[in-house]
Amino acid sequence: MKYVVVFSDGFDIHTVGIYDSSDDANQILENEFNAYGGPDVPDEWMDMTYLSVYNARICNGENVFCWQIIEVPTDD
Repeated sequence: MKYVVVFSDGFDIHTVGIYDSSDDANQILENEFNAYGGPDVPDEWMDMTYLSVYNARICNGENVFCWQIIEVPTDD
């Protein structure tokens, strides 16, 4: 199994990376969430901002950023 981290800013969608383990992909997801300011979202937007195992979203009143981990089966 491979794990693809995908990101969208509402305009574009792109691949952040492809990883061999779900733990590695989840760490990247968490790093991205933190780098885009997830923990610093204003209180009024916190109910629409979250970080989970396979998904994350930041709503800050101006932008929406979304991440998802997609499992891709491999032949090995």
